[in-house]
This record gives sequence, structure tokens and C-alpha cells, in this order.
Amino acid sequence: MFLAVSAWTGAGLHARLRPPVRTAVVLPGSVTETLELRGLALRRERALLGRGPVTLLPENGQRVAAGQAVAELWDGELLCAPGSALFFSDTDGREDLAPELLEDLDARGLEALMARRSQADWNAFGRLVTGRDWYFAALCREEPPPGDYEILFEGTDRAVPARLLRAEDGLVILRLTWQEGLMSLRLARAQLILRRLQGLQLPADAVRTQPDGTNTVELLTVHGPETRAVTLIYRDESLALCAPEELSPGSTVIIG
Repeated sequence: MFLAVSAWTGAGLHARLRPPVRTAVVLPGSVTETLELRGLALRRERALLGRGPVTLLPENGQRVAAGQAVAELWDGELLCAPGSALFFSDTDGREDLAPELLEDLDARGLEALMARRSQADWNAFGRLVTGRDWYFAALCREEPPPGDYEILFEGTDRAVPARLLRAEDGLVILRLTWQEGLMSLRLARAQLILRRLQGLQLPADAVRTQPDGTNTVELLTVHGPETRAVTLIYRDESLALCAPEELSPGSTVIIG
């Protein structure tokens, strides 16, 4: 009798000392892979100059037609746009940075342009931007292949389309079209969105790689643990994404 009671007591103590099984619930998730950029915006633009008090006529950001008056100078003279353009009341002294500079630009040259002091004229009261295309030349740690991407500029909440024209030796050049709120960017940081991945998210520790290279997870079911092979879309040190057809959202997986 004593031996039976001791065995039962020992079994209960062992169960209490055994660490609990860690689990996680599988949920839909997504991962966005990005590349950090630091660069300079170049557009076809020209500073507007005028001595004395100036009265601005268009709204900031308004498109003006060729010959349309954009300002009335102190002596009553009207200053007109030489061609169709976007009018902006700000100026930073870098309106001379035309897209033609990109033809022979390298990473060292871009660093020099970014470090250059502003050449702002005290008589500048605004600028005209012609055309709809503008460019962002940036430094980066790796070079993605040319193609169409999205770019998210620091301080903004909406990614915009961009075409990568050139990428070499730590330099990327992107072409963008006119976007509301971005035409005052000059020196900027951004995230180039390389790809967006969607699948079912689970902790990376829940995935086991078998000797044959197959990735598996242990599902916790009413009948006990069940091994299930999964195809990984993405994996890093903390999380993994698997193909959505291989597991069900809400499934429980065993970690470790």
C-alpha cells in the first residue's frame, strides 16, 4: 500500500514540475520587405524672383497655364508663367538640380549634392515645377533589380508608385509622377517596398526543419499532436508565414 501511494504521489509531483506546453494560434498575417533610402529629389523647376513686396496670385500647389500671371510685383508688373507648371510658394535654393545631373551621377556625387549648401536667393518668393515626372536619387545598402515599386517617404503615411531606373554601386534612381504633398520634398529618407507577402503567421520556433528539408509544425488537436508539413513563404528569427491553404486560421501550434 505504501509503495502504491508513493508512486502515485511521485507521478503527481512530476506532472506539476513538468513545464507547460507553449502554444500559439495561427492567424492571417503579412510581411513587408523594405530597403532604406536616403536621397535627394530632382525636378524641372525654376525659382521665381522679384524685388520688394510681392502679391502671389495662384494657390500653393495650383497648376497654372502658359502666360498665366503668378505674381504681382511691387511696381504693378505681372510675372507670368512661361509654360504650364505647378506653382509653389516655397523655395530652398536647389531649384537648379535638374534631372540631367542624373546621367553621370554616382554615389559619391550624390553625397556631394546632398551636402551642398543651399543657394537660395533672397529675392526668391516661389518656384514653378514643369512636367509631371520627378526623380529621387538615393543611397542604399543593396541594389534591387529595375522595375516598378512603391516608396514610402518619411513623415508620410501613403506609399506611392515609383519606377526604378538604375541601381548600381550603392545608388538608386527612381522616377515618380506628381503626387499631392510630395512636391516640396528635397532631402528625404524613405522606404522602398520590395515586396508584400501574405499568408498565415506563426512563431518561427513552431516550425521544425526535418533532415530531408521539409518544414513541419505540430498541431494541437482534440486527438493530440499532429504533424503537418507546411510551405514557408517567409521566415526570420521571430516569425514565419506559411501558405494559407496548408493550415486553418485559428489552429493551435506547439512552440519549441
